[in-house]
Amino acid sequence: MNKKKKLYVQCRLEDEVAYYEKVKMKKLIKGYKEMACINICLCELGFCSDMEDFFEYEKRL
Repeated sequence: MNKKKKLYVQCRLEDEVAYYEKVKMKKLIKGYKEMACINICLCELGFCSDMEDFFEYEKRL
């Protein structure tokens, strides 16, 4: 969990949030699977139904 928490904190840059807020979830998942922190940002922005579901999804990537 510590590693995930660190990613989450690093991800909270205004520029990244502003940019990825405009990217549709499907497009992001297809093109940026390796960027786990960005997916966490999307959860923060409300694109994931809930954080627990997202962590389950992330484990399968």
